[in-house]
Amino acid sequence: MRVKVCGLTRAQDVRLACALGSWAVGFVFGPGPRHVQLRHARRLCAGAAPGVLKVGVFRGCSRRDILLTVRECGLDAVELRGDETPADCAGYPVPVFKAVRHSPGMGLGDLKIYDVDLVRVSPAGGEHPTAESLRECWHFSARARGFSVVLAGGLTPANVAAAAAAARPYAVEVCSGAEREPGIKDARLLKAFFAAARLRQSGA
Repeated sequence: MRVKVCGLTRAQDVRLACALGSWAVGFVFGPGPRHVQLRHARRLCAGAAPGVLKVGVFRGCSRRDILLTVRECGLDAVELRGDETPADCAGYPVPVFKAVRHSPGMGLGDLKIYDVDLVRVSPAGGEHPTAESLRECWHFSARARGFSVVLAGGLTPANVAAAAAAARPYAVEVCSGAEREPGIKDARLLKAFFAAARLRQSGA
């Protein structure tokens, strides 16, 4: 199972994520406790292993600023987490991930309007979704067979195997589920998350 580690702010966490076999590493340039400044982000991106996707996460940023960040940091993809329209998601020189938050009544048509490379689907409730919100999000993702889904939100070492089995996503994302505090990853939790994801991949 592909794993994206998001909200990285420390070089040692980037190195660990890559050593564990991360498919992608994410850096937050929009507002929030995991925000990284451009100069620091350049150093973090430089520390990513070859072949690991460097993803910039943006919300409320102008296209000009996003393009500048892509160029300055050598980003491989951009993830748009705001209220972007389909037109706002087009025209980037790198692959685009569009983040959508699952809600009751959401249908696949809500994804089809975006012509993007991957769709990041997370449950209602932010970083602390209810068990019901998680299940609904996983089942919705399982129906989105025509899309490359990155399943995110509320994933931990304890539930990632069940989430992957239920949702059958292209990849899973971990952020707060492997942290000591926002932006500071816990090595033990991160290793446990990858181990659980690998168990699912092996069919165990």
